[in-house]
Amino acid sequence: MEKKERLELYKQALKDFENGATDTDRGFCYYFYNHDVDVYSIYGFKVILPELYTQKPDTPSSLSHWWKTGNREPRIKALKKAIKLCGG
Repeated sequence: MEKKERLELYKQALKDFENGATDTDRGFCYYFYNHDVDVYSIYGFKVILPELYTQKPDTPSSLSHWWKTGNREPRIKALKKAIKLCGG
């Protein structure tokens, strides 16, 4: 995925997370997978969405979530930084 495409994806995700869209409750992987970005592929999140992946906490809240389920604030902050990293 090109940087410009990632920027647009991050911007849309930011809107959805800020507005509390229903598919934002379970975190980034679930959200992006439901928007046709297969972060579970062999390439993985790190390759597909690098600006976001670099912000993964050293100690995630669980094995399957970076932050607690339903907690949108750290995800919104990460999306804003990813947008800046993409030049947006």
